[in-house]
Amino acid sequence: MRKNAFLTYDPSKDQWGVKLRGRWYRMSCGERFGLKIGRTYVGCRLELDTTWYVELPDNTRFILHPRSAYSVSVEA
Repeated sequence: MRKNAFLTYDPSKDQWGVKLRGRWYRMSCGERFGLKIGRTYVGCRLELDTTWYVELPDNTRFILHPRSAYSVSVEA
């Protein structure tokens, strides 16, 4: 079952995660989810290089900004 949530950054752990059912779940490199772009969720994968980013289709990379929250769809 897919759930909509917000992907947020925890600077104390240098980790991105989502809050589901009142609990924060950390996301790891390689995890897949849907990132909302406009009105559509696009499949992507979370990765870490010198900074956190998501890999979108066609090898497009999108750098995540630590002070932003992103609307995502995750398996729950």
